[in-house]
Amino acid sequence: MSNVMEMHVTPETDGNDGIKQIDLTESVNYDIATPWNDVEISFVLRLNQILKESIVGKLKDKQQWSEQLLALNNELEMLTFTLSHDLKNPLSILKMGIQFLQNSKQSLNPAALQKWYSNLIASTESIESIINNVVLLSQRKTGTFTKDPIPMAYTLDQIYKESIILHNPALATVDYGKLLPVWGEKSALYQIFSNIIGNAIKYSPGTAGVKLHIDSYFEDEQVCYKIKDQGIGIPKENLHSIFEIFKRGKNVDHIEGTGVGLSLVKRIMERLGGTIKIDSEEEKGTTVYLYFPIVEEFPPSMLLDDL
Repeated sequence: MSNVMEMHVTPETDGNDGIKQIDLTESVNYDIATPWNDVEISFVLRLNQILKESIVGKLKDKQQWSEQLLALNNELEMLTFTLSHDLKNPLSILKMGIQFLQNSKQSLNPAALQKWYSNLIASTESIESIINNVVLLSQRKTGTFTKDPIPMAYTLDQIYKESIILHNPALATVDYGKLLPVWGEKSALYQIFSNIIGNAIKYSPGTAGVKLHIDSYFEDEQVCYKIKDQGIGIPKENLHSIFEIFKRGKNVDHIEGTGVGLSLVKRIMERLGGTIKIDSEEEKGTTVYLYFPIVEEFPPSMLLDDL
């Protein structure tokens, strides 16, 4: 609908000096559109559907790219923390061993000398294993580990001895229970237990010494490892955030650390399909439970492997 204003000018006929008459009129026009036929209506509806699908598709693509970017960032973060955190222990042991041999090699008997050489070789193997693991993970799209049945007795004892060398407590004892094999990846398991056992030794009070109990058992188609210490414990108010990156208990300000280890352990456990649980009480100690899913039955010989 539209309004139209019209003006008409006519000369006067009564001789009034040629004055003209002006008439203004307004009229209303009603526009009449041609009705759409079925083909045109169908075309518009289909076009509307195509536009909706295109918008939804773009939004999904954007969300997928965002999720992939987040996953890549998490992957890069984990690789960075692995290299910066978990390589420190074997590198420190390697450095200490070399320095010790430089200063004391001549006074060591053959058995002690061979023991130090064995420690140095084990440290270099740990470094190589962690680096190879990082390279493999960076090449995979899934970010998961290839799992094999791994005997744990020798590995755990080696990690314990390395941690003793690294932290040098005045007194340390460890009580081993049953040490079952687990389904996992060798370097990933080294990282997990190196962090847990290292923490148990590092956060044990110097006067009382280190007292560890390491045991394992079957539970709900999983192998559960239990690592118990009598260290300083974790304050109750800090337990809920203990797996967050850079978070530490309020009672460890005087002890060197970054707050990366447990966060890294949790991520590795998740990639192995496992879980971690911690019970702790300040000034009484901490118990860590590690649950590893059983992929299939272990070779019978592995179940006999013990210290």
